[in-house]
Amino acid sequence: MNPLVQNPNLKPGRFRVGDLARLKSGFSGLARAEILEDHGPLGAAGRRYYTVRLTVEGGEDMVVDWAEDELEPLESP
Repeated sequence: MNPLVQNPNLKPGRFRVGDLARLKSGFSGLARAEILEDHGPLGAAGRRYYTVRLTVEGGEDMVVDWAEDELEPLESP
């Protein structure tokens, strides 16, 4: 989200740019997600989406959009 746009009704997301997370489903814990961008509450009922870089063991990195409720915080290595 553009930090220059101020909307007092929007709540901040759970993750910040640069945070690490893991996926709750898919990849069975083999993927690490780095938060690249917060798109805000775009989905149904205000579901928040992030652009993340997925790093999968033994594979290439992928950049995809992922829902906040499908991510869990991961401690930095």
